[in-house]
Amino acid sequence: QAALLAELRALGYADTIDFTRRVLVAEVGELLAHGVGIPDSPQASGPVARILAAMSRIESETAGLVSILKEGQRLVDLLGKRAGEIGALSVRLGALREAMRAVSADVAVLGQGQRADDVAERCQQVDALVLECCEQLHPLRSQIEELRGDLDSASFRVALARLHNLAAGLFALQIIEGEDEVDAYDAVGSLKELCTALGDGADTLTERVALLDARRELVGGELDLVAEDLGVIQGPILELMEAAAAAGAGRADSV
Repeated sequence: QAALLAELRALGYADTIDFTRRVLVAEVGELLAHGVGIPDSPQASGPVARILAAMSRIESETAGLVSILKEGQRLVDLLGKRAGEIGALSVRLGALREAMRAVSADVAVLGQGQRADDVAERCQQVDALVLECCEQLHPLRSQIEELRGDLDSASFRVALARLHNLAAGLFALQIIEGEDEVDAYDAVGSLKELCTALGDGADTLTERVALLDARRELVGGELDLVAEDLGVIQGPILELMEAAAAAGAGRADSV
């Protein structure tokens, strides 16, 4: 097992689950891209014909979902590339907090009266804003990776549903065309099993999509908050520097 895992990682897969998810999605995509699809039988009627028509709709609707998931993966890839920048920004914010402490210390020594007290209060306010940004940035990297995992899981479930749907469509056509020979293969039994699998898979997919949507809202909300708070910081910092200079610490290195 260790050798298998090492080989998979050398090929760019995290583990067997990652391999299964990505390969199935790619293989089903290749099948459909090469023209494999739900067979058409416009002259047929009856229950099986209605099942076949429903499978055609499933194929069409899941194709739209695949497009949405691909776009989501593209966006997550872009966010992932920014993960290093998120880490660097956290470091810079940490350095900014140290700088604010240095300003406060210099003003305490060089400043005078009420103005010095005002600078100390402003330093605390700016430090609180910067700390809030740091705390918001900290979980973002892991949340982006969790969002990627949710996307991969949903993509796998869609691919599995499409594969079941394709197979069920072939069996449905065999029944319509009278090719169901129990001694050779049981198209009716296979169709029943595949329809059951489709139903179960649809329930699981619904749960995965709901989880994905919740994660998307969480990450999007956190990104909005961080962007908003970072935009707010600049003004108070500039005001703090002006107040520190006015308090008598204008020549200090920190200012």
